[in-house]
Amino acid sequence: SFNGSHLDSEILNKNQLKADYDGKYFLVVSDLKIYHLPEHDSFAQDLADRFSQMTVCSSKSCMLQMVCRNQCGYYLDGIRVKKPLITDLALHYGNNFLTTHDKILNDLNKKESKGIVLLHGVP
Repeated sequence: SFNGSHLDSEILNKNQLKADYDGKYFLVVSDLKIYHLPEHDSFAQDLADRFSQMTVCSSKSCMLQMVCRNQCGYYLDGIRVKKPLITDLALHYGNNFLTTHDKILNDLNKKESKGIVLLHGVP
């Protein structure tokens, strides 16, 4: 099974792999799990090794998923943004945000993190 798949053309292709779709689009999967019976350990390991040779890396841009709502309900709308270079968080976000920023980073780096942060309040 896999989670977090999307098509992406802005990737670092260090292994010079052929794109999955026209326009240099790759099907990118962020989490792949191989479920198998114990007697198939060697096959599963071989499969994992093959997948590791097909690794591509995301570029310096990232996808921000905006939660939107229309008459049918809620949906996600992806917005590609380049990673900003912020050298002074306090200057851009205020002194009170520094502890919030540290907490967000700690939570996102936990293995069981879902990778979602909802911020609210006055911008």
